[in-house]
Amino acid sequence: MVQTNVQQTVSIGLLALNGKSSLEKIRRHLISQSHYRVHHVTSVDDAWALLVQREADVLLAEIHAESNQLFQKVLSSVDEVGRPVLIMLADGQLGGLSNVVADMIVPPTQHYIDYALSKSLRERTEIFELRRRNQTLSREVADLKRRLHDFENNTDQFELLKNAVIHNVSHELKTPLLHVKSAVKLLSEEMGDTTLAGYALDATARLEGVVKNITLLAEGLDITIGPIVVRESVDYALRNLRRSWEHKNTFDRVVIDLPEQLPPALGDSQGIGIVLQLLLDNALKFSEDIVQVSAICDGTAIELAVRDDGIGIPTDKFEAIFEPFVQIDSSSTRRYGGVGVGLAIVRLILQQHNCEISVESKEGQGSRFSFALPVAQI
Repeated sequence: MVQTNVQQTVSIGLLALNGKSSLEKIRRHLISQSHYRVHHVTSVDDAWALLVQREADVLLAEIHAESNQLFQKVLSSVDEVGRPVLIMLADGQLGGLSNVVADMIVPPTQHYIDYALSKSLRERTEIFELRRRNQTLSREVADLKRRLHDFENNTDQFELLKNAVIHNVSHELKTPLLHVKSAVKLLSEEMGDTTLAGYALDATARLEGVVKNITLLAEGLDITIGPIVVRESVDYALRNLRRSWEHKNTFDRVVIDLPEQLPPALGDSQGIGIVLQLLLDNALKFSEDIVQVSAICDGTAIELAVRDDGIGIPTDKFEAIFEPFVQIDSSSTRRYGGVGVGLAIVRLILQQHNCEISVESKEGQGSRFSFALPVAQI
């Protein structure tokens, strides 16, 4: 096998400020080597032109104030990647210069040796410090990753525990509530229309509302996004309202206004049903007239809205009503009942759908709650 050595051609600029003859010996030697391409110049401007045109990989100059100034200009204005190697020929002397700027001085003087040693020691110290800092940062990053992992694990465990508690509480309360409802209904039938029977029925209805909210929260935590039929979610809400004692005499006030041809939406059918149920629950509770459920599709999204002509909401309470256990004021708690978690559950479910709930309301004129779901691309 024949091996060949291919050497890259190196372009060298020779700056001879004292005339061409001063570097003639070096020039002849470089020319005799096939892998060197030599540019012999006699002025700083010509040397700079070589650098601008990127015609020199190495710039070799005699020791001189002008060549030293040129080297300073190169170091300050030429990018490190494209900069040529700067070599100064001192011939054992520094020509009276106290601060020679070059990558290499040939032959090296005592001053240059001291400078090179000082520079090397300084760079070594800086490299050591950078490595130490890098090791410190690496340890800090590793510690932060470990803490983040622990936090995520703890968060996941907390979420699992919270969901389990909510589901179990919901399940355990449903059965005794059914027994209480049956017993109170039988007592009211036997006692007739008395004040005591009315108290018992109202208390049972409020207890049912609390259990209902816990149940809806438990069901609302299990969200799976996919194509849904909006009308099925509306029917889900209506079925659950019919089973509620609180709305057994108000259900006929609900008016459904849905287009016949409504495309599938992207969401969780049960979750959206729970949202509509809670919005209808509020609308029926805080109004005495018609409550409307409507839907509008613009081709890309379906806006669902629940509107009533009830007591309305003050503008400064628009944000507060979505906080847990918040109602407009204490008198509404006594007059209308409830514990103020319905709208908090609404926002929680819609946040998992990446959409927001909007409120339009005027005191004494009613309210309109709306949200938009993207049209499912099937």
